[in-house]
Amino acid sequence: LLAFSLGASAIPPTDVGYDLLFADTPKEVEQECTDAPGLPSFFNGNFYISGPAMFSIGGMKFRCALDAFGKINKFELANKQVCFSAKMLRTGFYNDSIKANTVAPGLLFLGTDPPRKCPFYNPMCNMLDSQGDNNYVNTLKLGDDYTLISDTSLMLDFDPKSLRVLGHRKFKEKSWVHKLHIGALGSAHPLKPQEGNFWVELLMEAPMMGKSYLDIYKMSNNDNGRVRTLIRSIQTNNTQYMHSFGMTKNYVILPFNLALDMMKAMPPHPPTMENAFVPDWNGIHVVSLDNGEVQKFDLEPFFHVHVANSYENETGIVFDISQFKSNPFKGASVDMKLQLNATVRDNNDNLGELKRHHLHLAGPLKGQVTTEMISIPGRSTDFIKINDKYSGVHYCVYYANEWKHDDQHYASMAVLKHNLCTGERQYWYQEGWYPSEPFFVSGSENTEDEGSLVFTALHGATGKSHLVTIDAQTMAEQVKVELSARIAFTAHGEYFPNKSEL
Repeated sequence: LLAFSLGASAIPPTDVGYDLLFADTPKEVEQECTDAPGLPSFFNGNFYISGPAMFSIGGMKFRCALDAFGKINKFELANKQVCFSAKMLRTGFYNDSIKANTVAPGLLFLGTDPPRKCPFYNPMCNMLDSQGDNNYVNTLKLGDDYTLISDTSLMLDFDPKSLRVLGHRKFKEKSWVHKLHIGALGSAHPLKPQEGNFWVELLMEAPMMGKSYLDIYKMSNNDNGRVRTLIRSIQTNNTQYMHSFGMTKNYVILPFNLALDMMKAMPPHPPTMENAFVPDWNGIHVVSLDNGEVQKFDLEPFFHVHVANSYENETGIVFDISQFKSNPFKGASVDMKLQLNATVRDNNDNLGELKRHHLHLAGPLKGQVTTEMISIPGRSTDFIKINDKYSGVHYCVYYANEWKHDDQHYASMAVLKHNLCTGERQYWYQEGWYPSEPFFVSGSENTEDEGSLVFTALHGATGKSHLVTIDAQTMAEQVKVELSARIAFTAHGEYFPNKSEL
């Protein structure tokens, strides 16, 4: 491994074992339980977090972690106990690859090393017959169903007990997709309004000819999300790529900054999203859920991955978003070869900056945007979570991962708590530990930050992963349970209370 091949003396303490976030860890775990006396009594549910676990096959390596074969990790948290299970996701893409002992056909972020090749008589072999189901970015519970989602339109159902993949989610509605269009992309972060038992999600329609469409639709928990209902459809110049978006009681907020041109992923080009991504700044679109009216706000261009929160005030909308100077799905942020080069990652200036945009719908500044910086310049702030009970309404507290916490080394990672109402910042930081995204589990109906944060953390020096919970008010550690299987880089975690707690 890189950390040891370079010699321990060459690596600063902040970086020891960082490479293990991108090293194979396919070991599966049947339920293993550990006593956790410090676990708060309000925990009575399951925490799921997935991510890549197998980065190569048959001598072929993925260049991007998001392309690697996924594994789902489950933590049953109740009765002062942590029970850990882990299982490789036996998707169609995974099964086809195992059978062929190579990377199966499919659109990848960055491709492979060495590159996949096609015979001259079938130049699109890596695009055709693709399962396209390597989904593990986020977990969504629709009624009684559990499904894994990503930025595609496909959702992957799984059994929450055995973690077995059940197959591609099937919907029952009559399709509203426009003629000569394909419902190609979605968002990995659907949003649930404070009022209503449904989720709001996006579908991006790619055209065979003509313009694209961005569809806003909802899925009800009452029918396990099996019938999608169109809310609004917006014609767009290009097929938008939108990992997350914002929503308030009356509006959906859509930052237009990145599109896909699939012709650029066709031969003679490699079939990768790296080639298909097109910068496409077109401002922030605010869509009324009442009448479908679209208002566009222009401001200095940016790229984004995650939205922190949105809410309405007297004059408009407050929109908090982590933004980047250039496409965060390219370069050192996602290319593992670059990410594993400490000099490159430390000098990477395409960092997540959390900013607050005031989108003025009324008053003397109507139609304008005022912006303020929230995060600390020179550090990268992303993977932002809040108390879900404050989604879409005024809030004070967010939690996030912070890279470059020591203002020097990218691998210096912390879990941040920032109270926007008081300005106070608090941290969980331990040198040489690499935490996943923190998830807030509420311990009170009345206090925004009363509860715990749950996340996994890799201790680089030992190569051991841990399940950690900390007090969401004080950031003091409550539980740290060593796990029998290492967990690599992860995407987003979700905690679901048992039915008795609902």
